[in-house]
Amino acid sequence: MTQQAEIKKAKTLLAYYVKKTGERVNVTQDFWDFIELGVVLTNKEIKGLIDYFAEIDNKQNIKWFFANYTKLEDAKKTRDADRERRKEILRESQERTAEWQRKHQKSN
Repeated sequence: MTQQAEIKKAKTLLAYYVKKTGERVNVTQDFWDFIELGVVLTNKEIKGLIDYFAEIDNKQNIKWFFANYTKLEDAKKTRDADRERRKEILRESQERTAEWQRKHQKSN
């Protein structure tokens, strides 16, 4: 990735963070933190973490976000897996209910 592309990516991510959280940030310092984070994660992964960070009820700031992004990744993965499991349980429950209703309709 070219330097100009990295700069554009970091500016976009910083603006996205501010939009999602409403937090006032140190643009110069946090810009460089987003460049460093962009080395480790993709744009999509970073936006996903920002979305998750904005969703959870927390009083943390952007410094905490950068220092603990791996914890956020783990917590987001756990939440996403839980949501998928809940969807699977709901689907199974609906299938069992429909099957139960079919069986009992025939006997009535």
